[in-house]
Amino acid sequence: MPFRKILLVFLFAALPILVFSQTKTVKGFVFEEETGEPIAGATVSIQGSTRGVMTDLDGSFELSGVKATDVLRFELIGKEAQSITKGKRHRIHFHCGRGNA
Repeated sequence: MPFRKILLVFLFAALPILVFSQTKTVKGFVFEEETGEPIAGATVSIQGSTRGVMTDLDGSFELSGVKATDVLRFELIGKEAQSITKGKRHRIHFHCGRGNA
């Protein structure tokens, strides 16, 4: 019986670690598809949430707390918003090229 109690306490103590290990930081770049130039000021967000970031001058971004099932939404003024599922990727190079919004 004491073994079960110890095991139960251990499992409850480890649960937060297991839950938080399911999320990762995603890093990447956003480029203009036609020219290959980095895009500064694009918004990268997790669809259905209020969490997001803007790309730097070199088109780079870093977004933490992203689950594999999360959908990343890329938005830029004058372009149609596009979305992709994160999946197992930790680094994403996104090429924004669809026409006007």
